[in-house]
Amino acid sequence: MSKTQVFITGAGPTGLVLALWLNRLGITVRITDKLDSHVTQSRAMVVHARTLELYQQIGLADELVKLGNRDTHVNLHVNGKRKARFIFDAIGDTLTPYPWLLIFPQDSHEALLERYLQSVGINIERNTELIDFTQNREGIVASIRNADGSINKIEAQFLAGCDGAHSRVREILQVSFEGGTYDKLYYVADVEATGKAADKEAHIALERTDFLVVLPYGQQNKMRLIGTFKPDKYTKRGEYAFDDINSRCVKNLSLKVSTVNWFSEYRVHHRVAKNFQHNNVFLLGDAAHVHSPVGGQGMNTGIGDAVNLAWKLAAVVKNEASESLLKTYQTERQKFAYKLVKTTDKAFSIISGKTLLATGLRSLFFPFIASTAYHIPALQKRLFSVLSQISLNYRHSTLSEGKAGNVFGGDRLPWVKNEMINNFASLQSLKWQVHIYGEFSDNVAEWCHQVGVVVEHFNWHETYAQFGLAQNALYLIRPDGYVALASSNNHLANLQSWYVKSKITFKRSGA
Repeated sequence: MSKTQVFITGAGPTGLVLALWLNRLGITVRITDKLDSHVTQSRAMVVHARTLELYQQIGLADELVKLGNRDTHVNLHVNGKRKARFIFDAIGDTLTPYPWLLIFPQDSHEALLERYLQSVGINIERNTELIDFTQNREGIVASIRNADGSINKIEAQFLAGCDGAHSRVREILQVSFEGGTYDKLYYVADVEATGKAADKEAHIALERTDFLVVLPYGQQNKMRLIGTFKPDKYTKRGEYAFDDINSRCVKNLSLKVSTVNWFSEYRVHHRVAKNFQHNNVFLLGDAAHVHSPVGGQGMNTGIGDAVNLAWKLAAVVKNEASESLLKTYQTERQKFAYKLVKTTDKAFSIISGKTLLATGLRSLFFPFIASTAYHIPALQKRLFSVLSQISLNYRHSTLSEGKAGNVFGGDRLPWVKNEMINNFASLQSLKWQVHIYGEFSDNVAEWCHQVGVVVEHFNWHETYAQFGLAQNALYLIRPDGYVALASSNNHLANLQSWYVKSKITFKRSGA
């Protein structure tokens, strides 16, 4: 029986990122997958700003950005007329280092992550299937079937189920996957086309009975189309073809498709697992939640799950925190999953619904809101923050406490960069750290030194106030870049109180 600290089943983006973060944090992993290679279809395309920020912490973001296509413009069309055009790099350039949608196909994405894993000596065990597992006081014992048909056992302290919507881990745990499936049938196609929408910008087109999303690859005339089939094709038997699509939006965007490189139909599901944790076993990504493709949130949310769980597992494995810390994984991520399913469900119902109300919202109300946002910068920033997931917070978590300026415990640390400073630079250590903006007392520095937490001191500048940070305030930052404690005064007392309640130590934390 072989041993490892964390056993990961499923080598999609969620499992791969979990393995990379755990490795950086000094944890041994094994990762298996049923497939003989990474996916060969483009599948998930959009990588959001918050995901790139998390990648930046482990040195991945620059190469991903170099290989992908920065999509800075999104156009909204209704009944053949353009109603709004959003310029993301202008909207988000003060909010994040990555103020755009990055278009990077999942097959290339997984290949890149796998190469990084291999560079640190971790190889994915392919054609390997999880059969069963049991739990005991020490952790889990899993039975796997190898490529040659032989059965082996893996002993691990923790098991991470990153094995997709049809998760074997979730099935063994008998965790309910509550939700449903939309009636309509949808398609995804990678095509080569010409026309006014083949301009290397993203387009969303809404019609009374149809919708279309166009995502450019950055290569001449190559793009991803997402839309619906003709209503009379929903019950068609056998293979579907591009000729079966509802083509009104395609025609209204003057797109002339010359080549279809990949085409697939799919049903859209909206489900959330009742439990994300059962003792030493965890569900992540599609194994824990699936939802509509609105906003390209699925893959990004799974990657967020992986990072959230990684540093917590590492802390427990290293005896730097009690196992109660692991309960915050479900507390923090399941609430976001429920919220995401609810919001994307509403948006998807408007975009694709057949009712008179949905048609009215799609052709009148939705364009009105978009046009209004187009002329109100503050609303544009809010929409970008939500879409990019940089506004995601854990204020409800037991790890989150206090407020200083406009920043609460549980918020993502605001990004501030000028000619002199980049307050995100120190996050690449993956260590707990205290950020102080302005003056602070020697006793705070002494206490931080004693417990082993790094202090990052920033001389006060009025720029910080523009991003919600308070003068002379203290912010305790988690390894994933979220604020655990925001303190406007009594810093030492607040730090000590949080430290005792959290049962987390800092001395060995980080990479």
